[in-house]
Amino acid sequence: MSKRKTKPKFIDPAAFLHQPHDKYARFVLQIKAVAQELIEYCVPHPIQENLDLNSLELSKDSFVDANLRNHFSDICYQAKRKDRSDCRISFLIEHKSELPDHPVYFQLLRYVTNVWSKEIKQGQSPGPIIPIVIYHGTPPFPKHKLTHLFPGLTDDMEPYIPTFEYILLDIAQIPDAQLEDLQFLLLRNIFLALKHSRNEEYVDHYWQKIVIFAPSVLKKSVFRSLVLATILYMDNSSKAFHKKLKHLDAAMTPTEGQYIQSYLYELSESSRQEGLKRGFEKGVEEGFEKGVEEGFEKGVEEGFEKGVEEGFEKGVEEGQFMVLKTQIKAYLQKFPNAQNEEIMDLFQTDLKMLETIRNSLK
Repeated sequence: MSKRKTKPKFIDPAAFLHQPHDKYARFVLQIKAVAQELIEYCVPHPIQENLDLNSLELSKDSFVDANLRNHFSDICYQAKRKDRSDCRISFLIEHKSELPDHPVYFQLLRYVTNVWSKEIKQGQSPGPIIPIVIYHGTPPFPKHKLTHLFPGLTDDMEPYIPTFEYILLDIAQIPDAQLEDLQFLLLRNIFLALKHSRNEEYVDHYWQKIVIFAPSVLKKSVFRSLVLATILYMDNSSKAFHKKLKHLDAAMTPTEGQYIQSYLYELSESSRQEGLKRGFEKGVEEGFEKGVEEGFEKGVEEGFEKGVEEGFEKGVEEGQFMVLKTQIKAYLQKFPNAQNEEIMDLFQTDLKMLETIRNSLK
């Protein structure tokens, strides 16, 4: 029996408002297809040959304790090796955009110990762990052997130093030409987004390379969530990208538009409604007149404009009547003698729409 495909969830437009880099990295790494591409990209081939990637499963476990939380967040997967033994693959996302202030080996040693301690406590045999550290800061991340931390170490003492390997993915140091030629088509856009989201000049010139995914990706079940997450992430990370959104329709091919446009309309409407809701609630709380001026406008700015206002004017026009109807009705019920000109100016609507709403209240 084939597995039923789950419908991708719509992403909250506010999902990446705070700590967008970390949240975007965590979001995409929980997509199994992305995790599989990343493993194929950076895990050494001898290890891959003994991994059954079809068995890859996202784990609910996290082994980042209070001491590690300021440095990493983790996404864990479990997989079977060809001999059916278990293997754990942990993606550790470095929070900071600058170099770590503590040796990463010490942090990883604590992390690995956390994993093994939990497995032993649960009566399991400790299994091998492949730690993959993901860093997208600007300064290069030096990767040294653990013995590098012990200058003057003599050969006779070296066996007493715990050693293990980890994989370092320093995204900022990967050349653009190499990223653009990646055969891993999901990773290509994700890496470009993480590498250049803070580079306003790059985004101004090459923003389309980040959000326009390869045609072969469009029909993948993960596409809807991935493209929306990437747009939201870039919109919350780059002023230059926010200005470019109004050109998104022109940048898409007809095929891309077929897959993307409905998602963008949904995103636009969700953002607009959230902005109107926040503004109206603030207006009720602080006094309607003042609330409309401070709350409504702030809500529209945070929800609609920040939620990709310029890029989705067409979608807003088509959905505007349904969104405004409730707001204008509430205003008319509170102020039934309000003049048409006042309401039209306040809600940015026209006389025909207003008369339709007035008639519905009779």
